[in-house]
Formats: sequence, structure tokens, C-alpha cells
Amino acid sequence: MECTIISTNGPAGLFLWQNSNFVQTIQLKNDYYCLMDNRYKKYFAGLDELRGIACLMVLFKHFTTYKDMYGIGDRYTSLIFEGWGMAGLDLFFIVSGFLITYLLLFEQSVQGNISAPHFYVRRILRIWPVYFIVILLSHVVMVWCTDFFDPTNDNPVIKQQYWGRTLFFALILPHITYLKYYPVSAITAHTWSIGVEEQFYWGWPWLIKFIRKRLAPIMIALIVLMFISEFVYFYLYTHKLLLVSSKWIRMASMINAFFYWSKTGYFALGGLLAYCFLNREGVKKYVCHPASLVAACMGAFLFTYWHKDIICSSMLLACSYTIIVSNVIWRGSPFRGLTSRVLRYVGKISYGVYMYHPMVLIGVLGVNRKWGFPVSGFIPHLSLFVIGISTVIIIAVLSYKYIEQPFLRLRSKYR
Repeated sequence: MECTIISTNGPAGLFLWQNSNFVQTIQLKNDYYCLMDNRYKKYFAGLDELRGIACLMVLFKHFTTYKDMYGIGDRYTSLIFEGWGMAGLDLFFIVSGFLITYLLLFEQSVQGNISAPHFYVRRILRIWPVYFIVILLSHVVMVWCTDFFDPTNDNPVIKQQYWGRTLFFALILPHITYLKYYPVSAITAHTWSIGVEEQFYWGWPWLIKFIRKRLAPIMIALIVLMFISEFVYFYLYTHKLLLVSSKWIRMASMINAFFYWSKTGYFALGGLLAYCFLNREGVKKYVCHPASLVAACMGAFLFTYWHKDIICSSMLLACSYTIIVSNVIWRGSPFRGLTSRVLRYVGKISYGVYMYHPMVLIGVLGVNRKWGFPVSGFIPHLSLFVIGISTVIIIAVLSYKYIEQPFLRLRSKYR
């Protein structure tokens, strides 16, 4: 790697700031130091905004779903937000895959090694506090103490299967609960994505640590396998008679379903982008070409709204998002002014928004049903929408300030 000699003395690992780019010096064998080029950044402008967009996509889609549960849905918002939930999660997974892979590759390049324990502690401090608060409230308090947050009347079944569900929630494997048990409570169903994120976090540092030289081929293989898995998953979903014809097909279907819902290929897409950003600068001219960006934007629209009619639409959507994220990474944030500030802030508190929103939105809709306010016409629907979304944001802000930030400050000890 080309570098500029800046010093022959001083402590190794000196941190410098330059135009919001994170620059670090490394001690060489001859005691010289080199300034790492601008590919090594601490902050990527635009990624928080993308997280904010992904968060709002999930929030808007779920609100329309919960309104349908209460029988007050309207066909206009259902049509507008069709497909937004999974599309928003796809974007989350890709951004997460990029950032985690980038930071791990950066750590390995700078320090010569990856500290998996420090990585795990940082992830624990970020994820666990809010996760266990939500599980305590939704899986314990709201199952046993009240049915107010149970619009689909699933609590009796949940109580019968309670300890199995509790085990997987406690092990931070809610995606296993999602696959193994039916029905799943509306206020805990969304946590499946936290499970697959955690599964990715546990394995990815070791993959990079020990097989970095083969990392790109492995990530490409995971992406190809994800395409195959998605095709098989939906083929068997539409040909359910095959599942009763053979136990081997059922077993293969279960294994395939686990891999499909692991979303490994989505994280691998983000990881491959991080690898190319650091090691394959030539990729930029292809993914940042105007034609590629236009095709990706058209694909994002097409695969979101017609996902049920197109084979492997979710992975094709993920590929479209990867090109869009690539343009943000290489060309900078396209967001400006108030739009940028709002989306950036929503992105910053997005974890709290995502974790609390089912309880809050279902609570708002439950209060509306209890008090019997009529919801018909544009103004009542809009008012309910504004009240619900605003309440979620307020609770997420309070959570970020008083619950998340104290733990986030502790992460500086494990950098």
C-alpha cells in the first residue's frame, strides 16, 4: 500500500483527524510511520441517512399491518407501503454487513490482528440492553399481565409453548422462535432480525481473522448460495405437496429455511462491498457509473413492489441496494440540509425505533379501539399515523439518551 512518511519518532497508533476522515499512523519495521490513505475512514457520510430511510420503511409498513389487525386499515397506505418492511430490513443488513466487515478489516490492517473478545463486548453493549428490556416487557409482562397488546389473541398459545420460546429469546435466538413456533406474538415477531444479526456477529470476525486471503471468494459463494436458497424456499412454498411426499425433502426444506432466514447472503453483499472498497478500487468505475445507479434505483422500485411475482426478488433487491450504497460510499452523501439532519438523527436512534415500535404502535391502536374513536376518512387516518410515529420517536429518543448512551460510552474501552 502506498503511504506518505510523516515521522520517525513518536508513539505508534497516533490518531489524527482530517476533514472528517479517520487517519491513523502505523509503525513500520524500520520505525517509520505511514499515513493511511483516505479509504480508511471512521465515518461515512450518508450511511446514517440510509439507516434512517430503512428504519422509516419498516416503521411505516408495520403500522399499516397493525392497523389491519385492528380492522381499520385502508387500501391506500397498504398499497403505498407494500413490500417496504422486508425492503427496509434488506437495506439494514447490507449497511450492517458493510460496516462490520470494514471495521474488522481496518482493525486487522492496522493492528495486525482482530480482537474477537473486544468486538463481542462492543456488540453486547450496543445490542443487549435494549433487546432484553423489550423481551422483558413483551414476552413476560405483556403475555402474563395483560392482553391489551395482543390484537390477534395469541397469548393462550404462547403460554402453552412459553418455556421453549423463553429459552430462544434468552439465548438471543429469536429467529429460531420465529421458525419453530407458531403463532408469533405481534410485539416480538420483529426481533427475528436481531437474531440473525447476532448470528452474523458471532461468526464473521473469525471468518475474516483466519481466511482473509480467501474472503472475497467465500462471500461470493455465500451470495450465490443465497440466490439458490431463495429460489428453493419459494418453490417449496408454492409446491407444498412435495413436503408431505418425502421426509428427506422436509429435512432439506428445514435446513434450507434456516439458511434462507439467516440472511447470510445479504450480509455478504455488504461485506463484499467493504472488501472492494479497501482492496479493489477498480470496481468503483462500474458500480458508480450513472447507468448502474439508474438501473439500481429502478430495480429497488421494481423488486419492492412486485417482489411476489419475480423469482429471487429479495436478493435482486439486495443487489440493487448494494449498488446504491456503493455510490454513497464512494461518491458521498446525496442528502442535504434539513432532510439530511432529520434522516441522520433517525438513523442514529434507529435501533430504539425498531425495537420499541411494535409495542408503541399496538398500544396506540389499542387505546384508540378502547375509547372508540372512529377512524374513517383522510384526517383521522393521518392523525393516528402522526400520533403513532411521533410516540415511537419520542420513546426512542428517551431510550437513546438514558439507556443506550451510557452503555455506548463504555465501548471506548474496547476499541
